[in-house]
Amino acid sequence: MTINEIPISEWEESLSDYSFSLFITPPWLSAMENDSCKAIYIDLVKRNQVVAKIAGLITKGHTLKGKQLYFYAAPALKGANQAVYDECCVALRHYAQNKGIARLIIGSYDQQNSLLTTAEGFFQTPRYEYVVDFQSGQPIHFSTGFKKNVKKAEKAGTTFHHDRSLMTLDKMLNLMGVTRDLRELKYGKAYNPFYLPNLNADSLQRLLDNGMGVMYYTLTDGRVHSVQFNIEYRGKVYGLLMGSDNYAYQNGLPSFVDYHLIEHYRQHGFIYYNPGGGPEGEGGEGIEKYKKALGGTRIDMAGATTNFLTIPHNVLNPIMCMGRKLPDNNRVVSFLKSLV
Repeated sequence: MTINEIPISEWEESLSDYSFSLFITPPWLSAMENDSCKAIYIDLVKRNQVVAKIAGLITKGHTLKGKQLYFYAAPALKGANQAVYDECCVALRHYAQNKGIARLIIGSYDQQNSLLTTAEGFFQTPRYEYVVDFQSGQPIHFSTGFKKNVKKAEKAGTTFHHDRSLMTLDKMLNLMGVTRDLRELKYGKAYNPFYLPNLNADSLQRLLDNGMGVMYYTLTDGRVHSVQFNIEYRGKVYGLLMGSDNYAYQNGLPSFVDYHLIEHYRQHGFIYYNPGGGPEGEGGEGIEKYKKALGGTRIDMAGATTNFLTIPHNVLNPIMCMGRKLPDNNRVVSFLKSLV
């Protein structure tokens, strides 16, 4: 299998022929680019046929990390073919080594399959997400508690709105701080709402500017208590960020937002709504319960990472291997993650 770097317009033209994640698309990556990293668009070719497509970021990195190749999701395939997926991983690893890239990281956000790579030199990073499928032909089942929350919000006179304004973005960022504090108080551990590389206020603004990002929010008595930031592209939707205050949680506003989002997407012919998920084994029972309540179906998936591939960075590999054997909430692991 060979790797071809492709101009962005040519690469995007045939993307719909593959099962692709929103996080490998040009609108997403163009918003995540900055002075320290640039997007790269790749076709994976076998016997003169493009069998997969992937796009991500090449980061400059610092002396300790070196240059890294980061993909937010795995290659887009035409079908969930284990052999092809493994060949893609091997080809990407060889590509990284030949380019002097210190490490290869493949995320699994909005991943379109549940394949686990068995390619040599990769370590799996299991996750899950919940998806509301609008094309399955099956009715969407909201839980009783979810519907009660929606009615509670309606009783309070809450209304549903959307826009791409700087004012709403600023409000959401403030509300995200409230959500972070409430979550840390409830679960007793640090929480970073900007959970993806290069996700910050500036990249959110670029997503709004290029049309992929849109914010949905509530008004109750003229005040905004809950804002959700979604990314939308070719009928696919991912719930990227949300900020809510105490009033919102006490009066069911997050459920109200999701209910109206689902109805909006269903009526306008969208393919699916992915409200996100999380890593395995990090105590996300409450998050899982909520995503089930809004009618989501769990999908298990996994990313993959390599150890360091280049000298002298590979001297850190024994430390990385040790870190994988410790619990995720271990202080040593947290320190190691901050380094690599």
